[in-house]
Parts: sequence; structure tokens; C-alpha cells
Amino acid sequence: MSLVSFFIYLFGAVAIVGALGMLVQRNPITASLSLAVTFIALAGIFAALDAHFLALIQLIVYTGLIQVLIIYTIMLMDIGEEDIKRRFNVARGIGVLAGGLLLVQMVMATLRGASIKPMPVGETYGNMAGVAEVLFGRYLLPFEVVAILLLAGMVAAVWLARPAGKPRKGKSAVSEHPTPLDTESSVHPRLIKR
Repeated sequence: MSLVSFFIYLFGAVAIVGALGMLVQRNPITASLSLAVTFIALAGIFAALDAHFLALIQLIVYTGLIQVLIIYTIMLMDIGEEDIKRRFNVARGIGVLAGGLLLVQMVMATLRGASIKPMPVGETYGNMAGVAEVLFGRYLLPFEVVAILLLAGMVAAVWLARPAGKPRKGKSAVSEHPTPLDTESSVHPRLIKR
């Protein structure tokens, strides 16, 4: 077994363990962290296959941005313990059904003797030069349209997440309601400028 095959099997096992951990966890934050382990293991598989650009994108976009978005969404939903138990049972049933169908398909493909034929690829396949040439050449317009849509989505998310009672013009709510730290009595006497 070569070193590349060893790392592919190692990261594949870690990805499977992370995915199973995500499915069996009752706490959504813990399940989300198990999903992050799976994302990192997939980045390791990409790196072992010499697709360094995909490995970096996997780490930056999925492990970084998408994972933070998932955790913020879970925290904003404020799910109670009863909701977690009810949703966990529904998700477990759907997961068992989907896993069973996937297992049947894999067994049928193995019994039929299905094989994967390798596709011929160029020298720049998977590296940054090849991806940049295609992305910023042939697909420049769709790339820019997606960037504008993502920016619009971020602006809409910030707009929707703002507090409902926050004033838009004039004095801010912070200046109208001082905290105990804003008064002189809460500051050490040597720190007050006279």
C-alpha cells in the first residue's frame, strides 16, 4: 500500500466516523462539530489526491464559513430540549431509511461487478492554475453573478437579524440606557481623569 492510499483510507475512516457522530448526536452543536470533522477529513482526501485548491476551498468555505453559519443558525433558533428529542426521532427514521437504500445500492453494484473507469485528465487538473483558468475565463460571468447573490444574501441576513426595537436614527439605545460601567462610581479612582 502506498503512502497516498494510506492517507486516503485514513481520512476516509475519519470522515465516516465524523458523519456517524453527526447522525447519532442529540445536541445540535455537537453534531455540527462532528460535521466539521467530516469536512476536514474530506479536505485531507483532496490534498492526498493532489487537488490542493479543492482542499483549501473545502477548509475555507465549508469548514470555515458554512460551519459558522450552521452554528449561528442553531443558536438563533433557540431549540428547546423537547424539540430536539422530537426532531431527533424524525431525523433518525429518515436517516435509517436513506442509509438502508444506499446500502442496498452499494451491495447491488458490488454483486454486478461494477467498475469505475478512470477518465483522462490534463496536467493542470485540480491545481490552482487549471481551476483559475476555467473559473476566471470561461465561467467569469456566472462566478460574478454568484458573488453578487451571496453579497445580497449577507446583507439580507444582517438586515433580518437586527434587533426589532433598535432605533434607526437619532440616539442609539446604548447612550439612552447607560450600564453600570458607564458611571464614575464603577471605575477605579486612579483611572478617572480629573
